[in-house]
Amino acid sequence: GNTHTMRHFGMGDVRGALTGWHVTAEIPHMRNEAHSLLGIITFQLTGSYARYDKTLRRFFMTNTMYGLDFSEDPAAPDFPTNPIIIGNGATLMSNAGDRKGQGMWSGRMTDISLAIQTPVSQLFPGAYTGSIIWNLISGPV
Repeated sequence: GNTHTMRHFGMGDVRGALTGWHVTAEIPHMRNEAHSLLGIITFQLTGSYARYDKTLRRFFMTNTMYGLDFSEDPAAPDFPTNPIIIGNGATLMSNAGDRKGQGMWSGRMTDISLAIQTPVSQLFPGAYTGSIIWNLISGPV
């Protein structure tokens, strides 16, 4: 199958309200035609600025923008590393507290792996698929 060792997500807050926000991710299920899997997706999560390149028409991650380093920027959101448990509700992926998060941001997931927790006796052959539901919610957690 396809193996992806890195995935990105991004968000931008240009409202000017400085009220903060948070991003969650949820995988309600992984299924084939008749069966479901239980499991946990683990990864390392790194945050950075998102810089738009007008020539290439795409965003890039950068640790420095306008002379500020992401790790020292008091307005930078948090990017906690929490596993996504399939079928267990939303997982916090990024959080910008009050007066934080204004601007464009990017999260990078690396070292992604799926630990299947379905008992062997309940595993059936076939391709299992699932979708990630992303939510950007006004206000911090």
